[in-house]
Amino acid sequence: MRILAIVGLGILMVYSGGCAKLLRGETQTMKFDSEPQGAWVRVGANEVTTPGEVKLQRKDKYEVTVSKSGYRTIVFEMVAQWDGASLGNMAMPGGSIGLATDTATGSDRSFYKIEKIKLHAATDPNTPPLKLIHYRGKLYTDEDYKKVQEDERRYREWYFED
Repeated sequence: MRILAIVGLGILMVYSGGCAKLLRGETQTMKFDSEPQGAWVRVGANEVTTPGEVKLQRKDKYEVTVSKSGYRTIVFEMVAQWDGASLGNMAMPGGSIGLATDTATGSDRSFYKIEKIKLHAATDPNTPPLKLIHYRGKLYTDEDYKKVQEDERRYREWYFED
């Protein structure tokens, strides 16, 4: 009876972790690179010089600041997106517990890989930071982001039309 209880407890512990949490964990290492290299990147409380890596919690939202002397500072927000890694929980007995765990810890999300960040020379050191939108690994101005959204909307209408 005692062995059965220990085995049952072990199985419960494995399933309570959730597929995504067990396979890849709650954090993700993100690589940052810039053109030119040697820029200072601040992601939340983390700081690195490009090219460099930062380990981030998948469940958190981050403000990213990229700066280099003589260049205009860039600011954008990073949020991990749900990527289906927790779907394996549905095939397992007690999968709803694993799904809930993956969702609570953020293990069911991931950040898009960021393309090389291109910095532009600043003629005036008092130029305000350039606020960009991070979408699917790319950085866009408001205007360019609206164009991408409109193109995607048109594609969906074309693809799903009756």
